[in-house]
Amino acid sequence: MKQIIKITRQNTDHKTFITTTHINYAICSRGSKELKVADIAQAIRGHWSIEVRLHGQRDVRMKEDANKTRIGRAPRALACLRNWAIAVVEIFQRRNSIRLIAQAWQSLCYNTEKGIGLMK
Repeated sequence: MKQIIKITRQNTDHKTFITTTHINYAICSRGSKELKVADIAQAIRGHWSIEVRLHGQRDVRMKEDANKTRIGRAPRALACLRNWAIAVVEIFQRRNSIRLIAQAWQSLCYNTEKGIGLMK
């Protein structure tokens, strides 16, 4: 550990217009002379963009946190199936130039054969 990074975020709820401040800390194995602040910020944004995208798909759309499956290998198997479904939707979205992921989900819900055909 060469440095500790303090990350301050402000979020505004667009319905209530209330702004909240969140403070997080990160540990870095490189010193401040090795990394520029812009590099650190880009790495943190990259991590959270993936996290937010997957959270939106896995928990909000697929309700993963509400799932009560806890025995044996079933939770991991279900996670694999969710990942597969997300990959199918993203491939479908790219191939059909669909701008919003929600539109791709909706389109595939009405025609599952389109999604199955992507795996050939």
